[in-house]
Amino acid sequence: MNNLHVKTGDNVMVISGKDKGKTGKVLQTSPKEGKVIVEGLNMVTKHVKPRRQGEQGGIVKAEGAMYASKVMPICPKCGKGRMLERKSAKGRIYYGCECYPDCDFMTWDMPVATKCEKCGSTLFRKGSKLYCAKEGCGFEMPVPKKD
Repeated sequence: MNNLHVKTGDNVMVISGKDKGKTGKVLQTSPKEGKVIVEGLNMVTKHVKPRRQGEQGGIVKAEGAMYASKVMPICPKCGKGRMLERKSAKGRIYYGCECYPDCDFMTWDMPVATKCEKCGSTLFRKGSKLYCAKEGCGFEMPVPKKD
């Protein structure tokens, strides 16, 4: 498994396990293992030995890795529903919130891994520009060039 549906910095919700229903930000991904580390979730205790003389050892709590299949990206507008790829009546692909009647978020543009510099929300690609999805933010930037 070398491809994940979430990227570092995405806001996700856990859909199974002891942290079911909790949300957090993806800190790190491991595509080879198919795992992600989510901020503040799946906390594990580690027993740490002191490395140098005078340094404290002890029990430390840290985020543990969980399988990427246990998390789903959430809507940037309402924060509840997940982002779904759908097809219109004419066959065009669009992206919308799962909670459609309650949340009317919809875009024809593809979400990208880069986050907004102003508010930290999801950015979407439209032509040669990236723009912020959050209402009132108005952040835009050119698409980074690949070398």
